[in-house]
Amino acid sequence: HGLIIAGDPMAVTDAITAFLKAGKAPQNIADVVNIAHATHSVRRLRSPIAYTVPMHSFDYANVVNYWMRNFKNPHQVKAIYLSAWFVTDIIREIDAYPDLPGVVAPDPDGRREWAEDFPTENLLGELEAAIADQDPSRAVALVRAWNGRHDPDGEGARDNLIRKLAHCAGKYQGDAHIFRNACSVIEEYQLNTADQARKDILFEFWAHFLSFYKKRTLETDCYDMYHRYFGNGDARGAGNGAGDD
Repeated sequence: HGLIIAGDPMAVTDAITAFLKAGKAPQNIADVVNIAHATHSVRRLRSPIAYTVPMHSFDYANVVNYWMRNFKNPHQVKAIYLSAWFVTDIIREIDAYPDLPGVVAPDPDGRREWAEDFPTENLLGELEAAIADQDPSRAVALVRAWNGRHDPDGEGARDNLIRKLAHCAGKYQGDAHIFRNACSVIEEYQLNTADQARKDILFEFWAHFLSFYKKRTLETDCYDMYHRYFGNGDARGAGNGAGDD
């Protein structure tokens, strides 16, 4: 995990080989790649345009995991190296992106106390507003506040959060990457072998991506039309509850 985030492909190679020689399960090793990638994006991604790269590589690493989870092949361990190398190279590229004038780097830690002041029943509504405002600092802080009040090992502990983030992702139009990313995050949360608490970074990553990635458009015409004809007629207020999405 730490070696991938550090961006050293040779150190990552040696670590994977050592884990395999020690008898670690290949799937467990591969699953760490997505956790590391999500962690790096939340901690160090500073430019909205930089998300055009990791939104692809996170999905590609998820595809490798899907293949390993569902098909048996004598060459599977090679895919772990390919996935880890790719993500490690992407991390090095992201870290090289310059800061953009006028763009404030996300700082969810600075919004922690603000988020903690909300009652639990208001957190997801505030999360939707933060994503609509394209404010990753608020969005990630709210996800952390929500997760901190719900035992990660409890049954359905993250269901309402998943519904809310999927609802927010569905508002955007003209960019299938947003929906593909949503599928990748949900699948990794459900099937990744990391422990439940460690997988919470996936939701921070999802909220960070939705609120920081430079989208082709912020218009929600399709979403608004759906609510006009099939919803309650007020798309602006839709989905603000914890479990009504």
